[in-house]
Amino acid sequence: MQVALGFAINALFFIYLKTKGENPLDHPVKQELDRVRAYLKKIKTVEAALKEKSRKKEVRARHDLKPDAAIAFVDTTVVKRTVERTLGIKRKKDTGEVVKKRQRTTKITKKKKGGNKR
Repeated sequence: MQVALGFAINALFFIYLKTKGENPLDHPVKQELDRVRAYLKKIKTVEAALKEKSRKKEVRARHDLKPDAAIAFVDTTVVKRTVERTLGIKRKKDTGEVVKKRQRTTKITKKKKGGNKR
């Protein structure tokens, strides 16, 4: 707040010098404006970092599972996959509907009569 107030006062003085016809770029107010602008940039950087840190913390808190619940979740997932593979069950990706896999059949080729000719 105080930095923004300092910037506003210096900016108003800069505009005042311009209206009087003086060159504000040669006046010390220009250096002061640059200094305050640098402070504002630092403050914005720190605020953005703090905001990102708090956002990540909220996301982590929302997605954290209790250890027992996480173990149960992993165990049931592993068990389901194992049973589905064993029984040959495949799920449709779009609907989650269970579809039984077609069993593979091996093709038996008949040998030609006459055996091996040399």
